Amino acid sequence: MENRVKGVSITPHNCKIQDKDDDFYMQFNLVVCGLDSIEARRWINATLIDMVDVENMDSLKPLIDGGTEGGDNS
Repeated sequence: MENRVKGVSITPHNCKIQDKDDDFYMQFNLVVCGLDSIEARRWINATLIDMVDVENMDSLKPLIDGGTEGGDNS
């Protein structure tokens, strides 16, 4: 992705999303998730909502959720 989209930087983090604090998530303009854990998906959603400060529009972090819940689609 970094070679195809100018200005994109990807840094992997091999830990639970819950291990990162609000300051970590505050540095981003948006959050893209591909989580398959409903618990983790609920956690990130609640965390981003709790971070919103109505007097600071930079605290609003859109969430793009591309996760799945598993199961059989047949």
